[in-house]
Amino acid sequence: TYKEVVLAGCSAGGMACYLNCDRLATMFANTYQIPMRCICDAGVFLDVPTVTGAGDVMRTRYYDIADNMDTATALSPACVAAEHDWRQCKQTNKLLLGDPQGFT
Repeated sequence: TYKEVVLAGCSAGGMACYLNCDRLATMFANTYQIPMRCICDAGVFLDVPTVTGAGDVMRTRYYDIADNMDTATALSPACVAAEHDWRQCKQTNKLLLGDPQGFT
């Protein structure tokens, strides 16, 4: 019998961990009554200008990955509806600044 589930990922797997943690934790809690924790290492992109002045390099990379992973389906429908661009729902800046709408 399982007592707890741990989802972990790093790099691109870290982004997948962030995107799926809430949904999977809810599923395990509701279906199997098993708690779940997530260890999401890296895979996040700060939406800030580069120190070299090269422009929005990280935003471009983040958007490319978000588009290729079809992440909109894993995001909170309330956040997707509220944002001008759905890819802003999981930007790391919102996580670090404590914006609960941006991270749920």
